[in-house]
Amino acid sequence: MYLCIFGAAAHCITAVPAALQHRSAQTLAEVLPNLPSWWVPEHPVSFVVVIAFGLLGVFLSLKGKQVDRYLSA
Repeated sequence: MYLCIFGAAAHCITAVPAALQHRSAQTLAEVLPNLPSWWVPEHPVSFVVVIAFGLLGVFLSLKGKQVDRYLSA
């Protein structure tokens, strides 16, 4: 969830100044070189991967609770 928010913020940080200056957008690493940004999704495919991992985590959490209930019964 937070990665999607950070990715949207990164898109705004890079796209808005580029649109105002009529130039192509830079990557977050070019705009903020001192900030480690390897974990922030900047591409639509990255957002899909982040959402898929989040859904996988929710699914595994629910399945883990079912297994725990089965083993404790």
